[in-house]
Amino acid sequence: MGGMWAGQAIGFTGVWALEDEPDRIGGVEIDFSELEEEEKKKLAVVLRLPIRHGMSLVDIQTICGQPTGTHRFVADRASYDFSVGSEWPYHLSCTVHEKEGLIHFALLRENALARCVSE
Repeated sequence: MGGMWAGQAIGFTGVWALEDEPDRIGGVEIDFSELEEEEKKKLAVVLRLPIRHGMSLVDIQTICGQPTGTHRFVADRASYDFSVGSEWPYHLSCTVHEKEGLIHFALLRENALARCVSE
């Protein structure tokens, strides 16, 4: 994520804040493999984010537009970066597995991420 972040996580699922803004959530990261089906459903409601576990890249692009970047760290999956939101812009990174679809995402406040990149 860049910069100095602090948070609470279990595996690759967590809530993050900049160290100097501990009372402001800077981002959330979700690894769907670590969640029960009921938790996945609740998460969609709470975050009001219209992406779901197992979605294809095409489905994600229909909602989020074209990716601003692509990263491939493992042969069977790729992570795609999107800029979402207008009033409150966020950086959304979606990891899409070739067979399983969306398996992980990170949603970060653009202003928090920009501070880390510029520091």
